[in-house]
Amino acid sequence: MISTPYLLLLNRAAAAPHDATAVSFEFVIAHASRRDEEPEVVFVSAVHRLKGAADGAVAPCEPSPSAVGEGTPC
Repeated sequence: MISTPYLLLLNRAAAAPHDATAVSFEFVIAHASRRDEEPEVVFVSAVHRLKGAADGAVAPCEPSPSAVGEGTPC
């Protein structure tokens, strides 16, 4: 989570428009083709808090066990 490519993607994802009620986010890298194949998830980031949410910094947070895979904020 400290590599330059990860930090660049994290910065871009944090700056992207989001719902006003969002408190955290994660990003996914997927591979898709023009064929009738389903997209393949290659990478899923950690969950990060949005700036201004709780402590005001983009930092990893731990989702509750029931929230894993549901896109629910921590």
